[in-house]
Amino acid sequence: MHCAVSESSRILGKKWSIPIIEELAVKNTGSFNKLLTNVGAITSTTLSRHLHELEAAGIIRKISHSREKTVSTSYAITRKGMELHRLLIEIKKWNIKWNGTPNFCVHTPCSDCSYYRNAQTNRVR
Repeated sequence: MHCAVSESSRILGKKWSIPIIEELAVKNTGSFNKLLTNVGAITSTTLSRHLHELEAAGIIRKISHSREKTVSTSYAITRKGMELHRLLIEIKKWNIKWNGTPNFCVHTPCSDCSYYRNAQTNRVR
Protein backbone atom coordinates (compact mmCIF):
# COMPACT_ATOMS: atom_id res chain seq x y z
CA MET A 1 0.00 0.00 0.00
CA HIS A 2 1.21 3.52 -0.76
CA CYS A 3 0.54 6.86 0.91
CA ALA A 4 -2.01 8.76 -1.18
CA VAL A 5 -1.09 12.10 0.43
CA SER A 6 2.54 11.61 -0.52
CA GLU A 7 1.58 10.61 -4.06
CA SER A 8 -0.69 13.67 -4.44
CA SER A 9 2.10 15.91 -3.16
CA ARG A 10 4.54 14.35 -5.61
CA ILE A 11 2.22 15.02 -8.56
CA LEU A 12 1.44 18.61 -7.48
CA GLY A 13 5.09 19.32 -6.77
CA LYS A 14 6.03 18.74 -10.39
CA LYS A 15 6.90 21.87 -12.31
CA TRP A 16 4.00 21.81 -14.77
CA SER A 17 1.16 20.12 -12.88
CA ILE A 18 -0.46 23.22 -11.38
CA PRO A 19 -0.41 25.31 -14.59
CA ILE A 20 -1.90 22.39 -16.56
CA ILE A 21 -4.64 21.86 -13.95
CA GLU A 22 -5.42 25.58 -13.93
CA GLU A 23 -5.52 25.82 -17.72
CA LEU A 24 -8.13 23.08 -17.77
CA ALA A 25 -10.06 24.22 -14.68
CA VAL A 26 -10.12 27.98 -15.29
CA LYS A 27 -9.71 28.48 -19.02
CA ASN A 28 -11.06 25.14 -20.26
CA THR A 29 -8.09 24.94 -22.64
CA GLY A 30 -8.59 21.42 -23.85
CA SER A 31 -6.50 20.89 -26.95
CA PHE A 32 -2.93 19.69 -26.72
CA ASN A 33 -1.61 22.52 -28.89
CA LYS A 34 -3.42 25.22 -26.89
CA LEU A 35 -2.06 23.72 -23.67
CA LEU A 36 1.40 23.67 -25.20
CA THR A 37 1.13 27.36 -26.08
CA ASN A 38 -0.57 28.57 -22.90
CA VAL A 39 1.34 26.65 -20.22
CA GLY A 40 4.69 28.20 -21.10
CA ALA A 41 8.11 26.91 -22.02
CA ILE A 42 7.12 23.26 -21.88
CA THR A 43 8.13 20.74 -24.55
CA SER A 44 5.54 18.56 -26.23
CA THR A 45 7.18 15.45 -24.74
CA THR A 46 7.02 16.86 -21.22
CA LEU A 47 3.41 18.02 -21.68
CA SER A 48 2.44 14.59 -22.97
CA ARG A 49 4.10 12.90 -19.99
CA HIS A 50 2.35 15.21 -17.49
CA LEU A 51 -1.04 14.80 -19.17
CA HIS A 52 -0.66 11.04 -19.00
CA GLU A 53 0.26 11.18 -15.29
CA LEU A 54 -2.63 13.53 -14.44
CA GLU A 55 -4.99 11.29 -16.39
CA ALA A 56 -3.73 8.19 -14.54
CA ALA A 57 -4.37 10.01 -11.25
CA GLY A 58 -7.95 10.77 -12.33
CA ILE A 59 -7.39 14.54 -12.27
CA ILE A 60 -8.02 15.02 -15.99
CA ARG A 61 -9.58 12.90 -18.71
CA LYS A 62 -8.66 12.42 -22.33
CA ILE A 63 -11.42 12.83 -24.90
CA SER A 64 -11.16 11.52 -28.45
CA HIS A 65 -13.15 13.25 -31.19
CA SER A 66 -13.76 11.55 -34.53
CA ARG A 67 -14.46 13.79 -37.50
CA GLU A 68 -14.78 12.14 -40.87
CA LYS A 69 -11.22 10.97 -41.58
CA THR A 70 -9.42 12.54 -38.61
CA VAL A 71 -9.29 11.88 -34.91
CA SER A 72 -8.41 14.65 -32.48
CA THR A 73 -7.85 14.58 -28.75
CA SER A 74 -8.66 17.07 -26.06
CA TYR A 75 -8.40 17.07 -22.28
CA ALA A 76 -10.87 18.07 -19.59
CA ILE A 77 -10.71 18.44 -15.84
CA THR A 78 -12.61 15.80 -13.87
CA ARG A 79 -14.72 16.34 -10.74
CA LYS A 80 -11.74 15.09 -8.75
CA GLY A 81 -9.56 17.62 -10.56
CA MET A 82 -12.00 20.48 -9.89
CA GLU A 83 -12.00 19.64 -6.20
CA LEU A 84 -8.20 19.66 -6.27
CA HIS A 85 -8.31 23.04 -8.03
CA ARG A 86 -10.44 24.41 -5.18
CA LEU A 87 -7.68 23.30 -2.80
CA LEU A 88 -5.11 25.10 -4.97
CA ILE A 89 -7.16 28.29 -4.60
CA GLU A 90 -7.07 27.83 -0.81
CA ILE A 91 -3.28 27.40 -0.98
CA LYS A 92 -3.10 30.64 -2.96
CA LYS A 93 -5.18 32.40 -0.28
CA TRP A 94 -2.88 31.02 2.41
CA ASN A 95 0.13 32.38 0.52
CA ILE A 96 -1.53 35.78 0.19
CA LYS A 97 -2.09 35.86 3.94
CA TRP A 98 1.28 34.53 5.08
CA ASN A 99 3.83 34.97 2.31
CA GLY A 100 3.05 38.30 0.67
CA THR A 101 1.67 36.84 -2.53
CA PRO A 102 -0.23 39.50 -4.53
CA ASN A 103 -4.04 39.38 -4.20
CA PHE A 104 -4.56 38.86 -7.94
CA CYS A 105 -3.04 35.40 -7.56
CA VAL A 106 -6.39 33.94 -6.46
CA HIS A 107 -8.06 34.89 -9.74
CA THR A 108 -5.12 34.39 -12.10
CA PRO A 109 -4.01 31.04 -13.49
CA CYS A 110 -0.29 30.48 -12.84
CA SER A 111 0.38 30.33 -16.58
CA ASP A 112 -0.85 33.95 -16.88
CA CYS A 113 1.20 35.21 -13.93
CA SER A 114 4.51 36.98 -14.49
CA TYR A 115 5.74 35.82 -11.06
CA TYR A 116 5.22 32.19 -12.06
CA ARG A 117 6.80 32.63 -15.48
CA ASN A 118 9.85 34.36 -13.94
CA ALA A 119 10.20 31.59 -11.36
CA GLN A 120 10.05 28.95 -14.09
CA THR A 121 12.63 30.80 -16.21
CA ASN A 122 15.04 31.12 -13.28
CA ARG A 123 14.55 27.57 -12.01
CA VAL A 124 17.37 25.12 -12.52
CA ARG A 125 16.24 22.22 -14.67
